[in-house]
Amino acid sequence: MKVDLAIKGGQVVTASGIFPLSVAVKGGKIVGLMEESYLPDAVEVVDAKGMYVLPGGVEPHTHIGIFLPYEKDMESETASAATGGITTVFNFIQTMGSYRDVLDDRVKLINEKAYVDVGFHAIINSPNHLDEMGYLSGNGIKNFKLYMAYGGEEGRFLNLFQSDEGILYEAFRKSAENGYLPMVHAENSGIYSSFTKKFQDRKDLAAYSEGRPPLAEDLDIRTACKIAEMAGSPLYIVHMGYGNGVDIVNEFRSRGNKIYLETCPHYLTVDKSGSNLKEPVSIKVAPPMKSKEDNDKMWWALDKGFVDTIGTDHCSNMWGWKKGEGDIWSAKPGFPSMGTRLPLILSEGVNKKRISLERAVEVLSLNPAKILGVYPRKGSIMIGADADFVIVDLKKKAKVSAEALHSASDYTPWEGWTLTGWPIKTIVRGKVVMDEGQIVGERGHGRFIKEE
Repeated sequence: MKVDLAIKGGQVVTASGIFPLSVAVKGGKIVGLMEESYLPDAVEVVDAKGMYVLPGGVEPHTHIGIFLPYEKDMESETASAATGGITTVFNFIQTMGSYRDVLDDRVKLINEKAYVDVGFHAIINSPNHLDEMGYLSGNGIKNFKLYMAYGGEEGRFLNLFQSDEGILYEAFRKSAENGYLPMVHAENSGIYSSFTKKFQDRKDLAAYSEGRPPLAEDLDIRTACKIAEMAGSPLYIVHMGYGNGVDIVNEFRSRGNKIYLETCPHYLTVDKSGSNLKEPVSIKVAPPMKSKEDNDKMWWALDKGFVDTIGTDHCSNMWGWKKGEGDIWSAKPGFPSMGTRLPLILSEGVNKKRISLERAVEVLSLNPAKILGVYPRKGSIMIGADADFVIVDLKKKAKVSAEALHSASDYTPWEGWTLTGWPIKTIVRGKVVMDEGQIVGERGHGRFIKEE
């Protein structure tokens, strides 16, 4: 049998180990894992000698099209994903109206514009969306995000609806009954709205963090977990950077509740001082940066298995808009980060012995695929799975630059950082889409994928 693609000479990495195996691909699927001497003839051969072959990254948390035009963002940001070794992107689809009016167009644009595969989570952005959960599920969208933050003017600016406890309970109840997964941004806007007023005379990154104190997350993490427990629902808490939040979740887990935790690279690599960034306001986001002790606690929780996934909260925007007037209050929230997810985890995690390479694969690929309903098609290197890979050179050193990340954004918070460990090739369903930092795949190769 002649195959379409063979990857030889590398070390195949799974969550359970590292193996000196070669891989055979046909029809976009993995058809063989074997010693190199047993590889069949192939149309294309990739030599991975001295490198590691990882399952393609599964990115659980992005906001493509939230600030820039959706049709352009889908193209540029999936290119950036490929640059960072991500082969499957989950994007939060968002509307204030009916999802019936926007879903088909969004799927069409994925199939026309995307370089990697894309799935959706839906934001419950109106009480009416509770009645659309069944429609969305029937179209392959079974994960639903609710915001406990963003009341008042803040929510209006971002076109987001703040869910109260009643909305949460109803969404969780429907999720328990139908096999959905609710996801929450747990941050109490009443608390941070009150605190923020006390810090308006300061303009630094830490003032923003202190104006949105840990208490805001502490209260709403507990509330969300308790409502999920009462409703009998699983729960996924997004972008956790609050170290004590892990302890709260573990308390509920100890009673048998299924609660998943996601963290982000920025909560692992930057503290609220922003002292290691050229432009501290570039990393303004909600929830905000925490203390160095919180960073360390999140690495510990990641290593110990208490954190399930690493997302990015990626969105593209331009520096002139992002920075505002250069102070933390006029700066806008959100920043691009898909292109740096894997390099940051390899450099600051694996190469600094904070987590193993196998654990990195688990939280970057396997776990998100399982939790979000696309495993075993995605997230693993096994026969029958999609042939999604990222080939990594753990020794490669390079400086981070916005230009090299292929995002529409003209900046990155990590500009100028020298990282060790970079993706060399990204392969989506058997096709090389990124090679040595260049996008070589075809626009429209990506496909909409449904959650099972």
